[in-house]
Amino acid sequence: MESVILYKKAGYLFPLFLSIPFLLMLCTRPSFSQSSGSGNVLQKAADNRYEILDQQNAVLRAREKKSETAAMVYSLLATSLPVGIGAAVESDAGIMMMAFGVSIGPSAGILYSEDIDRAAAGMGVRTSGVGMAAIGGLFHVIDSLGDNDGLSVGNVLIAGGLSMTAISMLYDIFIESPKAARRYNEGSGEEGIEVAPWASTAYGAAGLKVKWRF
Repeated sequence: MESVILYKKAGYLFPLFLSIPFLLMLCTRPSFSQSSGSGNVLQKAADNRYEILDQQNAVLRAREKKSETAAMVYSLLATSLPVGIGAAVESDAGIMMMAFGVSIGPSAGILYSEDIDRAAAGMGVRTSGVGMAAIGGLFHVIDSLGDNDGLSVGNVLIAGGLSMTAISMLYDIFIESPKAARRYNEGSGEEGIEVAPWASTAYGAAGLKVKWRF
C-alpha cells in the first residue's frame, strides 16, 4: 500500500520536474529584452546626435557665400587708397597710412573670407620686408659717414626687402584673396565627410558612422 502511495506521489512530481526547463527559459527571457531595450536606447541616442550634426551642417551650408571678386577688390582698395593718400600727405600721418596700406591692405580680402591665420602670415611677410629695407637704408646712412663697405650690403637689403614686400602684396591681392573666398565657400558646401555616433539594435554595440558627400 505504501509503495502505491509513493508511486502516485512520484507521478505528481514528474510533471513538475518537466516544467523546470520552461521556467528557466521564462526567467532568462527578460535579459534578452533588456539587451534589446539598451540597444534601442543607444540607437535613439545616436539618431538624436546625428540629427544635431545634420542641423549644424545645414546652418553651415546656409551661411552666406563669399565673392571671389569682392575679396580681390577689397584687398586692392585697402592697399591702393591708403598708399595713394599717404603719398600725397607729406607728414607722419601720411607715412603711417602708407605703412597700413602696404602691410595690412593686401590681407583685407583674406580677412573678408575669415581666414585670419593666412591674413596674419601675409602681414608678417610684408612687415619683415619693410624692416629689411629699413635696415638697408641704415647701411646707406653708415656709408654716408665714410664706411664704403656698407654700400653693397645696403643695396642688397633694400632690394630684397622691397621685392619681398611687393611680391607678397601682389600675391595676396590677386591670388590669395580669391582663393581664400573659394576655400570658405568649399567649407560651407555639400561636399565633405561627416562622422556621427552609431548603435546596433541587433548586437547592442555602439560605434561611429561615416557619411561621405561628393
